[in-house]
Amino acid sequence: MKLSHQPDHRRLLTTERARREGGYVMATFGLLLVPLLLMVGFSVDVGGWYNKSQDIQRAADAAALAGVVWLPDLPKAETYAREAAKRNGYENGTNGVIVTVEQVADRRLRVTITDPSVGSAFYSKLGGRNISIKRRATAEYVLPVPLGSPRNFFGTGTLDSGYDENLWLSINTWCTDKVDGDRYQSRYSGNRNYSNSSCPSASQAPTSNKRNDEYRENGYEFYIEVPENRTGNIDVLVYDAKYQPSRRLPDLNLYSGSQTYYFAMFMADDTPVSDADNPPILTCAPKFLSGTAFTSGINFLGTTRWNKICTITTSMRAGRYVLRVKNNSDERSGAGANNFSLVAKYSSAPYTAAGALCDARTVSTCPKVYGKDAISVFASEPSSTADFYLAEISEVHTGKTMIIDLFDPGEGGNSIQIRRPTGANSWTNSSFTWESSDGTSGGPTTSLDVTNSRFNGETVQIAISLAGYNPPANNKWWQVRYQFGSGTVTDRTTWSARVVGDPVHLIEEDS
Repeated sequence: MKLSHQPDHRRLLTTERARREGGYVMATFGLLLVPLLLMVGFSVDVGGWYNKSQDIQRAADAAALAGVVWLPDLPKAETYAREAAKRNGYENGTNGVIVTVEQVADRRLRVTITDPSVGSAFYSKLGGRNISIKRRATAEYVLPVPLGSPRNFFGTGTLDSGYDENLWLSINTWCTDKVDGDRYQSRYSGNRNYSNSSCPSASQAPTSNKRNDEYRENGYEFYIEVPENRTGNIDVLVYDAKYQPSRRLPDLNLYSGSQTYYFAMFMADDTPVSDADNPPILTCAPKFLSGTAFTSGINFLGTTRWNKICTITTSMRAGRYVLRVKNNSDERSGAGANNFSLVAKYSSAPYTAAGALCDARTVSTCPKVYGKDAISVFASEPSSTADFYLAEISEVHTGKTMIIDLFDPGEGGNSIQIRRPTGANSWTNSSFTWESSDGTSGGPTTSLDVTNSRFNGETVQIAISLAGYNPPANNKWWQVRYQFGSGTVTDRTTWSARVVGDPVHLIEEDS
């Protein structure tokens, strides 16, 4: 074994190399520390700017949603939009903040918020300036789907209108069963015994297990839409407003008795999204008893059984007037259905079909009369196949889903089809799925089997995809077709249609 007292040169070399490399690492770390700190600081600033931009975007969203419901009144829309922006921390003119409000379509509002002096934690310490952040949001509102008629009349049935509607508007008396076709104005549900001539008194009103829980105290509502370019005063007329079951036609009689019906008009206002604040027109709120006289001097569509409900003068605003029709819950005698018609004609027009009736799809000055969210009707067609207008679906709903409710549909019939428009006067059957309140369902199909009155007293809900929907420019009205194997089409029913989605919502715009 060899012993040595000489130092280990390899260990000395390694220690020296480590000492030199340690100095290099420290120098490198010192060189990188500044840019690393700058990067950390910059990332903090970027995060802050991102959070600030999100705050501005939320404020713009809230402002657009708050303002759009006031269109077409742009000054009011601008006021409410800026108030919403202020509540969210961005007041126009304060600290350089700019809140711009623009109407970009009939029912679309764009709000742009610019904050020109967004600061930073580190960037400003290096001499950087405040940055400007701008965000915008666009909101739109969609009105309820118009129901039943594209014209200035609705429910003229077999009157001499020249249009052969073969459809009456119809509201049952209070003391009826909803299985007789009226979903929202019959007070009973599946248990009204018509062998008993009298309706229960107030103290014997339907108990919870016999009550129609869908009964609406306000009845049914219609829109009378007055165009901006109207050419004169407009008279709102009702045919056969009073309930007279002894006449049999057009009223239906399930059991003898009387019923008062109330009609009430409400002004158009500057919030078309909501009708809750429409002021009533006190001079346009008649009630009709069995003995109410018809308005003298009106001989129209082959009959004198007309009443003038209201005159909308040229001094009154354009827009959608609400007409409410309901039965009398304090009057519990008789059971039947009051069939009637509505017309909105120019006061100066003659009482002739050619002079007074018009189609809003082809005449821009034509007023419109249509159902609001549900229509209660009596369909009566002398042939075995009948087409009725159901709902107007515009291209704004492309890509959504339409929901149709048919209550107590097609009794005595064979099938029902839903038809989409393909041209000015052409339609084709649409594919749909369906489910009934009795638990059955089906589809996709283009025809609903209604044989053997299988949906008596039931609600059939139909769903139709509007993917790729591109309606003709001159016809956006869908139809419902009834097919009875033989004889005539007759059905007492309630229809409604809507498009799934929030009526007031944000939309994406192209940059």
